[in-house]
Amino acid sequence: MDRINKYLEEYGNNSFVEVPFNRLDKMVLSLISYINFNEIITNKDKYKINDLKKLFFDKYPDKKLKNYITGTKSAIKFFRNIDNYSRFSNLYIYNYKYKCTNDEQFSAFFCDIDNNNTLIVFEGTDDLVSGWLEDCELSYMFPIPAQRDAIKYVNKNINLFSKRKYSLCGHSKGGNLALISGMYSNILIKNKIISITSFDGPGFINESFLDYRKYNNIKPIYEHIIPEYSIIGLLLYHDDDYKVIKCSKKGLEGHDLINWNVGNCDFIYTELSDTSIKFSKSMKTWLESVTLEERKLFVESLFSIFEISNITDLSQIKEDILPNMFHLIMGIKNIDSKSKKMLKEIIKLIIDSNK
Repeated sequence: MDRINKYLEEYGNNSFVEVPFNRLDKMVLSLISYINFNEIITNKDKYKINDLKKLFFDKYPDKKLKNYITGTKSAIKFFRNIDNYSRFSNLYIYNYKYKCTNDEQFSAFFCDIDNNNTLIVFEGTDDLVSGWLEDCELSYMFPIPAQRDAIKYVNKNINLFSKRKYSLCGHSKGGNLALISGMYSNILIKNKIISITSFDGPGFINESFLDYRKYNNIKPIYEHIIPEYSIIGLLLYHDDDYKVIKCSKKGLEGHDLINWNVGNCDFIYTELSDTSIKFSKSMKTWLESVTLEERKLFVESLFSIFEISNITDLSQIKEDILPNMFHLIMGIKNIDSKSKKMLKEIIKLIIDSNK
């Protein structure tokens, strides 16, 4: 069982004519979406990925990148060697969009695979607390700001008069944005979309919020791919029609694309682990037992702890501040004991991923 580096070693210098575009290529470009090109791409021109690499590392030396703890860290490590693989280094990125506020984290780009096909990639959640707040808002709000922007982005930038066909993909929250933007794109745009791929992305608030007419319209071209130790990809409501990937890491580390096992030109498939099955059932039970308003209160309580602790980036969370965060959680008076217990578990998960 090998990971993505094996695929790159064997096929990284093959063209898309020699080795057809596949799920692993979508995975690689989803990794690249974690690279922040906001101060590098300054217009709507097309930028070759290899050129972006040079510009990026000239601007951000190693010492400024070492604190990343989420998918960004794997993306930067991978991106450093991108010029070794002509399959990707010669591709062009354009329509780059980056937006970061206290309420939203959104990034996406277009990438032409050949003369007929274009991939639209949505970034997942990086280290910013604002991005994780949006992930949690998915439990009680629809649409969240990033979902609204994803729908606008697709409707605005897909060329109706081109013969091109478009595929959407993303990892984590990016997978959810790919799904939602595909579902809620206008009908003419939707006809130009040929595939939608969510890599371990969360689902819907609950079954009642799922617009089955829109969902059934894209279901034949939609695939949800999760690791065997999935946590993020099992959050909220799904129809349980997913592909499960063999993974070399457990827990939150299993969410990182770099730890997914691949074979020849595809993933290695398996069944969902008992741990993930139990987690999914436990989370669904909790979600079913609370109202949307209670979910909102739960999320606001969690992120009030970050605000009081002056934490805006997950890399700021260190084990020595854990006792104080627990003390703050126990002092919250307007949520029940079960929710307090879950808040403590979330803090522990973040600390574990930081380690």
